[in-house]
Amino acid sequence: MIRAQDYPGLATNGDEGPAVRAIMRAAIEACAPGSGERADYITVTWERRFTRRLGEASHAQQRIRFSAPLWARATVEERLQVVVHETCHLIARHIAPGDRPHGRVWQTCMRACGRPAERTHHIDRTGLARTQARVAAYCGCGERPLSQIRARRLARGQSQYTCLTCRQSVHLHRAPLAPGFRPALKRWPA
Repeated sequence: MIRAQDYPGLATNGDEGPAVRAIMRAAIEACAPGSGERADYITVTWERRFTRRLGEASHAQQRIRFSAPLWARATVEERLQVVVHETCHLIARHIAPGDRPHGRVWQTCMRACGRPAERTHHIDRTGLARTQARVAAYCGCGERPLSQIRARRLARGQSQYTCLTCRQSVHLHRAPLAPGFRPALKRWPA
């Protein structure tokens, strides 16, 4: 069983790297005895741009990334949970490559570590949420905001959108249009 009180370094902001490595090693050892040294081959980073998820594991890159802003707000117990959670993703993917991300193998790994198999955190994100930039797009109703991703797809010809109100295609260049409201979009298959 992996417990927070066994890793006092986890409570220190800025110097939690050794504690994180020790937790990863313990999680790997709990799920795959004799394999704890694999923790040394996993890259661990703290990302400033993560504001929604506390952690993310990539099996292909053997990397775990944590949210620096959320990490600072997390309790020691939440930090422990996310380190074990993400490490179990890597273990589960190694053991059963075809299993779902939060499937049975991952849940079994979490239970082997003595941790609840939970998928979400409950850390207050007030002031951290990023707003998505918008681009002006036009249809028969007038101007409407479009996400940068959708605008890029539209500009590259990868997608086409139609306005659900006026049933005209949505485009990025301004045309002589009647002023209107911002209707919902429907995505056409490319």
